[in-house]
Amino acid sequence: MSKEVLLLTFDQFLNYRDAELSKVDGKKGYTIFNNETAKLVFDAKPSSLSELSKVKGFPADGERMKKYGKKIIAFFCGSNVFTGKR
Repeated sequence: MSKEVLLLTFDQFLNYRDAELSKVDGKKGYTIFNNETAKLVFDAKPSSLSELSKVKGFPADGERMKKYGKKIIAFFCGSNVFTGKR
């Protein structure tokens, strides 16, 4: 079974955080998680909640995971690729 590879940039992920994740509860993107945490998530490119829970700042039972985990996974798995600009 082949896995499609998406060529994503860190800027696309920041744009997604700022434009899409912020819609969940109306928070500014940088208050959801800062750029340092965003870089850790981006570098990990998690394809499951289990993988995301290994990233510092995303404990499996944490509020951030509950609110944003599935949307972050969707971004990296391509089911919700966002190409908007900040």
